Amino acid sequence: MTSSPGSELGLLASLTDNLQEITEALAATGTQREVIEIVLTPAVQALGATAGIVLLVDRTDQQIRIAGSQGHDELTLSVW
Repeated sequence: MTSSPGSELGLLASLTDNLQEITEALAATGTQREVIEIVLTPAVQALGATAGIVLLVDRTDQQIRIAGSQGHDELTLSVW
């Protein structure tokens, strides 16, 4: 069964392809920074956002730190 672009099946196939690419890229990573870059870029694109940020909570659940960002300038980052 083939699907036309823009159809529900076409969107699902595209999502599946993107997920496969991300999974393959994650399997080849060696650092936290690489993982964040691989996940953040497609997330920003999928949401149609102009910027995105990954925040991590420390082991004691007391602090949040910026682990990675895309599309933010330094002034914006200081807000977090």
